[in-house]
Amino acid sequence: MLGGAAPAPWREDGENCTYSDECLSWNCLLPQGTDFAGAGPANGMCSRDCTEYLLGNLSESPCSPSSTCVSVSSDPAKPQAWCLARCAPGSSDSTKCFGRLDIACVPQSSGGVCMPVCATDNDCSPGVCDPASGLCLPQGTVLSGAPDGSACDPSADPDTCVGVCRPNTPTEGTCTRPCVVGRLDACGGNPDKCSGSMPDAAQGDLGVCSPL
Repeated sequence: MLGGAAPAPWREDGENCTYSDECLSWNCLLPQGTDFAGAGPANGMCSRDCTEYLLGNLSESPCSPSSTCVSVSSDPAKPQAWCLARCAPGSSDSTKCFGRLDIACVPQSSGGVCMPVCATDNDCSPGVCDPASGLCLPQGTVLSGAPDGSACDPSADPDTCVGVCRPNTPTEGTCTRPCVVGRLDACGGNPDKCSGSMPDAAQGDLGVCSPL
């Protein structure tokens, strides 16, 4: 190459991004977007739309070998799936989910996938971090509901928590939110409150904010 620095390598599914031309997929999901379950991932994320593969309209997955097609929609009438990086829950590998602590390694039936989980509004600038989904909502969104640690009814619809109601019994629960194990500003700056969602959870795994 004559003159100038070599271009930075294109980024894989799950790596952070600001522009689509940074990604191998040529697609950067932004925090202020609505393409990921109606919201956006913290600090941007390279990915590929694999909805047509999920629906059986494609014979081969568009995902890279290091990622897998995951449904992110809870509405059967509006299917949506994206390629998410694979990971090993419980692994202490510092490169898990590219070492990002705004993405959690979430256990699946086989292995795990790297799912966006914001901790503060800074992850979503200029938007708002949704403590229920861990995704970014549009700027100006007003959140309501009982704060973390409040008693709640897990059968209530809609959920009465600003985050989510974690059941303790069929009729009693505690308001909480998802977090990433090892993130220092998790759970309102109380990282010790972020307990793993499985017994052998390690840094980078999905957790929930729990009372100390």
